[in-house]
Order: sequence, then structure tokens, then C-alpha cells
Amino acid sequence: MKALHMKGVMIAGLTSVGPLTIAFALALAGTAGARAADDADEIVKRADLVRGPADPFTLKMTVTAYQGSKGLNSTSRSLVEFVAPPRDAGRRLLRVSENMWVRIPASRRAIRITPQQRLLGQASNADVMGTNYASDYSSKLLGEEEVTSNESAKVNCYKLELVKKTVAASYYRLIYWVDKATYRPVRTEFYTQTGKLIKYAQFGKFGNALGAVRPGRVVIVNAVNADEYTVLDILEYGNSHLPVAQYTEAALN
Repeated sequence: MKALHMKGVMIAGLTSVGPLTIAFALALAGTAGARAADDADEIVKRADLVRGPADPFTLKMTVTAYQGSKGLNSTSRSLVEFVAPPRDAGRRLLRVSENMWVRIPASRRAIRITPQQRLLGQASNADVMGTNYASDYSSKLLGEEEVTSNESAKVNCYKLELVKKTVAASYYRLIYWVDKATYRPVRTEFYTQTGKLIKYAQFGKFGNALGAVRPGRVVIVNAVNADEYTVLDILEYGNSHLPVAQYTEAALN
């Protein structure tokens, strides 16, 4: 398996850090409610809180592309800054709800982009800047199913169908598997409006961070050619104190 030259480190949370570094801001209000555990919306909310805490946080990760053999009521804000490799240093991405911009050091102003545009390999801008499934998608529990995790273990999961309900949602439809015992995300399949499977993601390397067990790796695989995939290795979670005022288009310029 050959790693492409595209690689970097990023940070997610309400701050910026790191070497391709992405500062990712999340403003998530509320926690899982008191409804039954097998309620579809409740399952998705709990899985969201495994992927990231309700409070603003930072997330530092490396991104490497390979080729070879009712929800949480809030506005989601993400700010990403690239610090490595040198050719990308100083590049910044901003997402406020469904709006996204990129600011390149050589440019005079921020440029409007879409969440679906690829950032690196199989990873789109939306994939690395976070998605609040509970608020962006309508959820339906399809049943229960045993699936193989990224570590090749068998996991008993809730199987859910998520359908786009806001303009901020980056994909039309998802099939989502969540561990019944822990509410950890296990696998996500991404579909177009015509029903075509375009890629899937698997979560793994779970470990303790910010008061919960959270994923340490996400592998995103091209559904047509499994030799093309992108690995997001999460190096560090942290608390964020970056002012919300930094998450505006004006602050990029």
C-alpha cells in the first residue's frame, strides 16, 4: 500500500493548533435526553457526544491519503488552520452552519467553498470539520446488526438510517452503525440522493479523552475502489478557549 504525498495535521475545536492543523469549533447545546435508549434520535445524540463533547474542544490529527493494493439546538462553528506541510502553512478553513470559506495566504480575501469539496484523498471539508448528525439529519432505527469494527472485532450495533434535513448536512443519506453497549460510532456509509454509495468510514482506536472514551482513528474508504482511502489519526483532544468572534469570515481576512 502506497501513501500519497498528501499528509498533514489538524485540530478540531474552538481554537487553532498544530502542524496540517485544523482548529475546529463546535457549539453544541444540551446532552442526551431521557427517552428510551433504543429511540433513533437518542442513539444518534449519544453517538455525537462520543465523537466530541458538548463543550468547545480542540482536536489535533494527522490526515494521510493512500492509494494502492430532534437534535442538539445550536450553531456549529469550525475553524481550521494548516501549519504543515510548508506549502499549506497559513491556510485556514471556516465553517458556520452550512457556510464554508477558505483563506489562502497568497489571496486577498476568503473564498466561499462547499463542504462536499475534497480536502485530502477521500476526506471532504465536512468530514474533517465535524458533523452534528443529531441536528443535521432525521434518524430512523432500522434494527440491530453485528458488524466488524476497524479492529476486526464483532460488534452488536444499532443500525440507523439518517436522511438530510438541513442545508448544513453534507450528504443526502447515511447508514450508521452504533455500538449498542457503548454508543460508540462503528461505521458510516455515505449515499447520494440517487442512492449511490460513495464512501464509508470506520471508527477505531478508542481511548480516554475529555472525560469519555473517544475515537482515535477514522478511516474513510472509496466505495468504488477500496485501495483509495484516507486515515484520520487523532493525536490529541483538548479544551478550547478561542473567542467565538474568531469564527467569522471577517476574521479570516
